[in-house]
Amino acid sequence: MNPAIHPKKYSSGYIYSIYSKDYKPNHALRQFGQSLASLKKTLPNAKVALYTNISDIKKFWNQGDQIDFVIYEKDMIQHHISKAHALLKSPFFKNIFLDSDTIIKRGILGDIFDVLEDYELAGCYSRCWSQGTIYPDINTGLLGFKKNKKGIELINQWINLHKTQVDWCKLPRGPLKEQGTNYDHTHYDQLSFREMWIKNKKNLYILPSYFQARIPHFKEFFNNMVIYHGVQMNIEDIQRGILKSIK
Repeated sequence: MNPAIHPKKYSSGYIYSIYSKDYKPNHALRQFGQSLASLKKTLPNAKVALYTNISDIKKFWNQGDQIDFVIYEKDMIQHHISKAHALLKSPFFKNIFLDSDTIIKRGILGDIFDVLEDYELAGCYSRCWSQGTIYPDINTGLLGFKKNKKGIELINQWINLHKTQVDWCKLPRGPLKEQGTNYDHTHYDQLSFREMWIKNKKNLYILPSYFQARIPHFKEFFNNMVIYHGVQMNIEDIQRGILKSIK
C-alpha cells in the first residue's frame, strides 16, 4: 500500500468540507463548529480533517485546535461535489464524511469504520427523489469511505458522472420538484452518486435508517410506502399510529 494513500498513524478519521465565497469564515463554518463540538462530546478521541478554501483557519478560529488536519485549496469547487474531492484528499484510510449541518448523537457512528473492512462505501437512504423505486437515493451528508484503489476509483466515477449531470428537476422520472424554486439543480451531487452506486452495489453498505434523520426524508414517506404492517389492518389507522408514536 502506498504510504501516501494509507499512512499508518492516520488510519481512520472524520472529514468535513467547507466552502466560503469570499474565503472568510461564514455560516457553514459556524455550523461546522457546532457539529465538531457534538462529535468531540460523543467521540472525544475522534481525529478530524477539514477540506476548505478558508486560509489560516486555525489562526483566527477558536476551535481550530480541535482540527487535526486542514486541507486548504483556494480554488475548491463550490458545489456539493466538493465532498468527493475532500475524500480524495483525505489523510485517512478509513473515512467518515459529515456535512457541516450535522449533530452527532451516538457513538455508534464510529462503527462505520468496522463496516469499511468489507466495503468501500457506506451511506443512508435519502428522500424519495427517485419516487419510490427499488434503488432510492443515498444522502451524501453521511458517508463511509475506504481510501483503497477501488474506493478511489468509485469516487472518481462519482465526480465524472457529476460533470455530465443534467438538471435533475428536468429528468422524466423525477424527483419531485421543490415548490417555489426555479434555479438549476445540477450542483447537487446525489443524482450522480445514485448512478455510481447502482453500478457498484456490492461495494456500498446501506446503513440502518436511524443513522441519519432529515426532515426531507419523511416528506413523501406515506406516498411511497410499499406495504403497511400493523394489527390494525387499515392503512389510515396505521398512518395515524405512526404519527402518534413520534414524540
